[in-house]
Amino acid sequence: MSRDPRKLRSVQYWLGASLLLALYALVAALLVLERDFTDQGPLSRHQPGLSAPLPGGVSLETVLEECFPERAGARTKVVGAEVDGRLYYAS
Repeated sequence: MSRDPRKLRSVQYWLGASLLLALYALVAALLVLERDFTDQGPLSRHQPGLSAPLPGGVSLETVLEECFPERAGARTKVVGAEVDGRLYYAS
């Protein structure tokens, strides 16, 4: 009784894919359950956009050019905050 190697390889592929999918679902569920952050942080999109540079920070034009070059020149909302003594920007 000979086994078809193509069929065996196909079964192995589907078992591996199913295992990866189950592992992904488990990790995603654990990450959602253990979430330790909120959507209302200092860099969230719910914060108002900056209209002036942060104290000690660079100009908003420089932020757009250096941090978000693909959006430079476009109308873009930039938020910023000091977190643990460092200035952070998000767009």
